[in-house]
Amino acid sequence: MGLFFRGGWRIALLTTGLLSVIQPSFGESTPTPPTQGALTQEAQVQFLESPAEAWFARYQLIESAQTSIQTQYFSVYDDDFGRAFQALLMEKARAGVKVELMVDARGTYRIWRNPTYDALIEAGVDVRLYNPILGDGNFALIASNHDKILLVDETQLITGGRNIGAPYFVDHQETADLFAFADFDVWIRFKEKSSSSLESFYSEFNSKHVRKLKNNSSPQETLAAQKLLERQLSAMRALMRQRNLSEAEIQEFPLLQRYASIANFRHFKSFSSSKHYPVRVLDNQSRLQAKAELTEETYRLIATAKTQITIQNPYLVLTRRARKALSEAGQRGVKITFLITSHASTDSLWTQAILQKEWPDILKSIPGAEMYASKGPETLHAKLMVVDHEKAIVGTYNMDPLSEKRNSEIAVLIDSPEVAQKVQAHTAWNIANNSVQYDPITGRGPELIDDPSGEMKILKRRYFWAQLIRPFL
Repeated sequence: MGLFFRGGWRIALLTTGLLSVIQPSFGESTPTPPTQGALTQEAQVQFLESPAEAWFARYQLIESAQTSIQTQYFSVYDDDFGRAFQALLMEKARAGVKVELMVDARGTYRIWRNPTYDALIEAGVDVRLYNPILGDGNFALIASNHDKILLVDETQLITGGRNIGAPYFVDHQETADLFAFADFDVWIRFKEKSSSSLESFYSEFNSKHVRKLKNNSSPQETLAAQKLLERQLSAMRALMRQRNLSEAEIQEFPLLQRYASIANFRHFKSFSSSKHYPVRVLDNQSRLQAKAELTEETYRLIATAKTQITIQNPYLVLTRRARKALSEAGQRGVKITFLITSHASTDSLWTQAILQKEWPDILKSIPGAEMYASKGPETLHAKLMVVDHEKAIVGTYNMDPLSEKRNSEIAVLIDSPEVAQKVQAHTAWNIANNSVQYDPITGRGPELIDDPSGEMKILKRRYFWAQLIRPFL
């Protein structure tokens, strides 16, 4: 898919974001004072690397819910996986489980025309929309809820880069005309209730920048939407359990037949190890509330790194603060490695235009740094950082101004050499098997990757405009 058609959410955000230069936001809350540090808890850790196992884990976790489900996503697609996810929530709400769902007004922008959310509300799900454009006076033009939270029974958390939709849960060979993300999630099972996870969820869910949705559909429309969700979940379960889809299911959900990897659910095993590790949940609230715990911890780790920093990130638009911190780390002798996107593995025209122009300067300003770019065809989307082979961060945080200063974000910090080495191995495999190294000495970089669509020329022409809107990327 060409760059003209990728990164739609950033372009939509941009359209409103440019207005914030001349039109101040209103109704902003008083900034939240910095916390004294997130609580460290002992927990089991399971990484979700493949698309299918990321879906299986969410399915299994939701099905296991006994008392509560708290979930937030930037984007829930109106597709087979988005509807199956909604249907699972509806099913648990009908069974008496407390279910709370929030989506972002920009990431899930078609919610107003989708009666499936009314079906959830009718079933007892508390559905909320973050920072709606047609709000009640508390709207801010640039502030999104970029969290990906699935918290069940207050003790189990799945977070990472994935939203809810087919591009995140199926193999790129199964998506045909769609693109697929190369992503990474983590499933955390805490020994006790995770107060930090709950705080991360409710700090945004209960803020004044949220609209609680009501059922605006007719009884007939609501019933039809409920039946649609039920049929969608039944068809998804049939595929996962290797039952042949009926002719009616194939006709109604024709894309399901493509997703052969989803038929391997019976082989999925959760938490093969009973070992526990120290885990901290780190939270950034949006600029509307101004808590930046995740940003500050990221900079603290960079400032105290002794030997190594590995960053895998899809949106590398370094702020001055980030460039300075990484440069100082490089001057201390810290080995810094980046795995980033190329024109063949990005979903964002604007951030890639900046990266394509600035990568030589980034490497020259950070002594000893190495930069590798994914060759695709999957769209690189994982957000990972490893420090000194001892600490690993997995979450939603991008290395760009939006994550640093404007959006809500969440991540987990795992303080364990064993776990950190597994994250490092994931990035190392991608570097060794599906990347090219950018060379600041010869200046050879993006042109090392095939460009049959001429996207590099498109990016070059867009750099000037990308610079003008840099604060919003």
